[in-house]
Amino acid sequence: MKKIFALLITILFIASCAKSGDVATSDEPAETMTEATAAYNKIETLIRKNLDLLAKDEPDAYDLEPGTIDNKFFNEIVAFGEDALPLLKLIANRDYYELEGYEEPNEKREQRWWAVQAIYAIKPDIYDLIFPSSDKKYTAKVKVNSFNSIFNHGISFNDIHIIEYATNKIIYKTDMSKTFHIGGLFWPAAIWSSDNRFVVIECCGRRSGTVMAIDMLLKKDIILPEAKEAMEIVFKNEKIKPEINVPRYWFSFDKWESEKIVKIKYGVGEIFNGEYDVDNKNFHGWYTYDLVKKEIVNFDYTFDYED
Repeated sequence: MKKIFALLITILFIASCAKSGDVATSDEPAETMTEATAAYNKIETLIRKNLDLLAKDEPDAYDLEPGTIDNKFFNEIVAFGEDALPLLKLIANRDYYELEGYEEPNEKREQRWWAVQAIYAIKPDIYDLIFPSSDKKYTAKVKVNSFNSIFNHGISFNDIHIIEYATNKIIYKTDMSKTFHIGGLFWPAAIWSSDNRFVVIECCGRRSGTVMAIDMLLKKDIILPEAKEAMEIVFKNEKIKPEINVPRYWFSFDKWESEKIVKIKYGVGEIFNGEYDVDNKNFHGWYTYDLVKKEIVNFDYTFDYED
């Protein structure tokens, strides 16, 4: 009987404490949880309201240059900083709206692009690509150029910034679109040499892929041989020199042969000589290139189809 009485007293004591707040029922006080929920709701309400206004009043957000937007409704979203990122990432996910195609204007689609622009304004490194050197002295950062593309989830790239780790300063930069002479650069990569003097940059356009390098010692771009140089070698004995009818060529990094020699693999197609189609002479292969001497060391090719 005494045991039952003691148990009853204990239960009544716990119930009394719970009502008075002396016993915690969660990891956080109820007031704190309520404040946090209220704060998030405020952020969500304003973001959704402003995205709706932007989608109606300022369509085609994907055409705007990232990082340069100055708009009252947009700036209010960005002012929340990283607190806004979870919701913005949700809205920026194309699966969130289950959109079909990209042809027709769509208000929700416009909200998604505004969300993408806001994410970039708050934290560019979510979309910019970073390729550090092995000695952690430099990093090659490939900057977003546009979100207006039907490739690579809409993202194309342009500027390359070489940043010094110790100071976080840009010590060299180059414009890939001027170097490569192709519009819309997708899926870039940067590969450092073992001594970190050179970094090879490869990038794809809509119909072509190409490579370049940067000499960190001389702070200069190095334009590597592409389709024109390859065709001069392959067709050097032809009386009528073929041309590329439609840009269809792919050059990409294969491996480092040494600290200064890089191996590039390639394919060249859509060849035409002005009088007859020589598509059967599309070719592919590889070459090695000395980045110090600026010359081809070895060159190999194979025709895709034989006569």
